[in-house]
Amino acid sequence: LVNKNIVAGLQAAGVKTMLLEKGASCGVCSASMAGGPALADTRVQAELNETVSVEKLYKCMYGFSNGTVNGSLLKKCLEQGDKVVGHFVDNGVPMGLRIDAYGMGFRARHNFTGADGVQRTGAARYQPLADKFVADGGVIECNREGVSLVKTGDVVTGVIAHNMEDGTHIQYN
Repeated sequence: LVNKNIVAGLQAAGVKTMLLEKGASCGVCSASMAGGPALADTRVQAELNETVSVEKLYKCMYGFSNGTVNGSLLKKCLEQGDKVVGHFVDNGVPMGLRIDAYGMGFRARHNFTGADGVQRTGAARYQPLADKFVADGGVIECNREGVSLVKTGDVVTGVIAHNMEDGTHIQYN
């Protein structure tokens, strides 16, 4: 999720904004196949009259963890629920709500289902974000596995990637 003003600023400074993806497309990571995030106070919940407060979801999730997670970090993440949904929806990725599969009495789990009722997975889920990144001046190269950083002193100036297609190595600066 890239802010086009950041991309424009980097480009004006002569920096090329690139995303190196190890897989063959933007739809190979586990997040492109998973069910979706549990979020609170989102526009999707409001539209369906299913709003869950940050406090309620926090108490449920932190209680379930038996204190094994960073509670402060969890709460900060949950407070960003509508911002997360907004990034997806505003960039063309449809979102909906999953059923209350665990009997919690609320629907916090979001999914990537469009108005047509079809759950988006794989490249279909993230392609709108990839398209927006490219339209805003970014470059995506697939089948590139980052293997080491290129440094000048303590400053990172690039990355060396393994080209998964032909086995060569490419240096990006």
